[in-house]
Amino acid sequence: GSLLTPERIHSWNGLVSCIGISIDSLCENTNIQIGRCCRGSVKTMEDWLAIATAIHECGIALKINTVVSKLNIQENLLPLYHAIAPNKIKLLQMHLLKTGIL
Repeated sequence: GSLLTPERIHSWNGLVSCIGISIDSLCENTNIQIGRCCRGSVKTMEDWLAIATAIHECGIALKINTVVSKLNIQENLLPLYHAIAPNKIKLLQMHLLKTGIL
């Protein structure tokens, strides 16, 4: 999603049926720690709103994936989810177990 722009999405109008985007945080520092940045740039709430608007204007389904970790567990992404109105949200959380491996 870091390279998505409204212009690029509009150029796909009629060619793409669904776009899946990973959004784990709206905090710049958290996104940098997680690795959700491109060339030192992080998407803001306004960026995601513009992208989601373009996706909806083109009739493309929107799926959001969010990985919950110790870095973002205290964040509330509900305002984002409500604002961008995805068709589907997938929340992922991983627990490490001691198995003697590694």
